[in-house]
Amino acid sequence: MKKYDVLLTWPNSVDYPPFRKFLRDYSPLFANKIFINFNDTLIEPNFTEFLTNWFSLHSPVEVEFVGCHGEQKDWRDLSINSMLEKSTGEFVWFTEQDFFIKDPLPFFESVSPMVGLSSGVSFRQSTRLHPACLFVSRENIEKTSKNFSANPPESDHFGIFSKELEKIEPVTELKDIGLEAGIHWFHHNGLSHNYTLAERDQVPNYDIPNFLAYNAASRECVIEQDPRYVELTHKVERLLTDVKIFV
Repeated sequence: MKKYDVLLTWPNSVDYPPFRKFLRDYSPLFANKIFINFNDTLIEPNFTEFLTNWFSLHSPVEVEFVGCHGEQKDWRDLSINSMLEKSTGEFVWFTEQDFFIKDPLPFFESVSPMVGLSSGVSFRQSTRLHPACLFVSRENIEKTSKNFSANPPESDHFGIFSKELEKIEPVTELKDIGLEAGIHWFHHNGLSHNYTLAERDQVPNYDIPNFLAYNAASRECVIEQDPRYVELTHKVERLLTDVKIFV
């Protein structure tokens, strides 16, 4: 089964305890090395120190923290290219902290044979392959312009890259190999945005039923927690419910 250099852009004002637990428990299955770039959101709290210490102590695979280098025209493009400069693996997994896998072993066993046989393995959102889960060979990455910028209003981040990738050869979608959304995997779109709103004392507004379920579960996740994140989860519930102040 293939292993990947895992590239993660991580907003420094949000923690994702379930995702950290996933990496702690399962990264030896699929990860050659993990690269993390902390994106400075200019919002408090800043979890960079807590997360750096936690990964350094508890990650079962090597983690490299990467700073951004070069002119910032698009924050995501700069983040990804800075990590690609450090990555040397034959295969790359672009992913996000809001992508959840039900059963990791059969998931990665299903994906592995298709990476390299097609231009990539992913799922589609509108016209782009979504960077929450995109497996690509380094050979195919190098055949593109490595432009991961948003191109509004035409496309979000990875839209340009997706088009270039699909010109190389067809892409395998997760559903094509029997991996169905809502059964084998789930993408909680808007997760980071909701927490950012809460940190700004604004009401989260995206996919609220799933967000409240995730928020409570993340607080109960059996893994080391930063007290500031625990408080953030309570703040979310105060903003979104009337009952929180009574229980």
